[in-house]
Amino acid sequence: MMADWLLENLLVFLLIVAMSATWRQLNLSATSYMLLVVFLAIHEWGAHHKYADVPLGEWIKPIFQTNRNHFDRIVHFSFGLLLTWPLCKVFAHLTRLAQRWWPAIIALFANLAFSALYEMLEFAVSQIVAPEIGTEFVGAQGDPWDAEKDMALALIGALVPLVIWIFTKPSASSQSSTPQNSI
Repeated sequence: MMADWLLENLLVFLLIVAMSATWRQLNLSATSYMLLVVFLAIHEWGAHHKYADVPLGEWIKPIFQTNRNHFDRIVHFSFGLLLTWPLCKVFAHLTRLAQRWWPAIIALFANLAFSALYEMLEFAVSQIVAPEIGTEFVGAQGDPWDAEKDMALALIGALVPLVIWIFTKPSASSQSSTPQNSI
């Protein structure tokens, strides 16, 4: 239904508006924008098919020997994997903190906060829109630990770009090539 699709994509629309409004100020790299687009495409595929019925999830059911469609788990892992690098770039740009560690730490906490906020919003919307179907609306597919698993997968996905960020950015000591004169 169109109403379900609009509801699934409300946060996507807000993200696109925010990106459009800030793209000149943030000046993210092409890589960051590509990661954002890939994530949005993965999400759109899920929203198009209804997350519990996405073909990829159906194809991997035999691999995990389960009746559950795990596509939503792939999306939550992708949330961490694909959005953490752009978050690091944003925090590196917005702060004057050491470029190696602090943007990564703040991006990790932001990723975890966004994951938790999404799960709480998803639950709240389900209770407002269709309280009679409960966890079926949020795509839990009968798993009472769905929200916690989704957040854990976002965390695991975030670790990959964080490690790359930390090992590819110069340390604070190598960032200042000129010696400091003390008076």
